[in-house]
Amino acid sequence: MTDSQGFNYMTNSPKMASQFVDEIGSDHVEHVGKPSPFKTKQFIHLGPTVDEMIGDNDIHDWKKGDFVEHDVFGKGVIVKVNGNTLDIAFSMPYGLKTLMAQHKALRRLSS
Repeated sequence: MTDSQGFNYMTNSPKMASQFVDEIGSDHVEHVGKPSPFKTKQFIHLGPTVDEMIGDNDIHDWKKGDFVEHDVFGKGVIVKVNGNTLDIAFSMPYGLKTLMAQHKALRRLSS
């Protein structure tokens, strides 16, 4: 069995050995080469959770025709309410987007 050093772009951290290596025990593992000082479980960058990224704009009564503003897409109008998601028409180049209704980047504009 071999292992390599490097960076894992999925976890945004250095690669870690498989948990299998820990499970088989150190009596059955021979480490060859120089170990990476960053290859530890303590180095993993977990980043913000989905809830922290999405947040909650405290708006729960969206209606078709509401004017909105999004931090990235700018001004738009709701064309369909689908439970917890909204279909919103934004100006070009963004066009029609389906977004979570409570996303913190979304605000209602007064008519």
